[in-house]
Amino acid sequence: MSSKARTLSDSSFSSSSERPIALSVDTSATVSNPATLSSISGTPIERTPSEISATLIERTPAQDGVRLDNTGSSARDKCTEMMYKALSLVGWANPEHLVSLSSSLERLTWKTYGPEDAKYKARIRSLYLNLKDRNNPGFRERVLAGELSLERLNTMSTDDMASPELKQQVQALQKQALNDAQVAKDSQAETDQFKCGKCGYRKTKYFQKQTRSADEPMTTFVTCLHCK
Repeated sequence: MSSKARTLSDSSFSSSSERPIALSVDTSATVSNPATLSSISGTPIERTPSEISATLIERTPAQDGVRLDNTGSSARDKCTEMMYKALSLVGWANPEHLVSLSSSLERLTWKTYGPEDAKYKARIRSLYLNLKDRNNPGFRERVLAGELSLERLNTMSTDDMASPELKQQVQALQKQALNDAQVAKDSQAETDQFKCGKCGYRKTKYFQKQTRSADEPMTTFVTCLHCK
């Protein structure tokens, strides 16, 4: 090697005298699967449906450049728009399909609940809140895909429309309440210390339960075995 050759360790080397190397980055690439992103290291990062849903925003018919069916009632038209906005949280939803679906859903709801305005508005509000629930994306996707018919949707209760996670929480609370009630029933003792204010008998059962703060006395529940 020539003595004039320069190396990185040579103190005479100056980066400023060298032409910088240009690196090109392709910024046109898009993520084909929204459920998978890549970290800096290139390792795929899986995204849950709820995480994907959280990145979406409601769209209005005006933003999508479409017009909803005119029902002749400004209140009903507003309700149709609410259905459109809730269903638009499905990223792949086509505006024309959203118009058809939201209009059909409003008409069916009006036909079922319309004569009683309060029930109609309450039903629309329930549908809107459940369809836009970001923790329950599968529910509105089933509606958009036609897997859940509008006729079936029209008969579903709030519990039916709830997310699987919420249903599990409700079931757990109900089970706990039943267990508490059974424990209270099993722990009841018969006594003649209490007199029934209705029939005058003293044959009763009672149990005690802490219903207030720990420093307060327990509440006594008494059941007359004669009256029941």
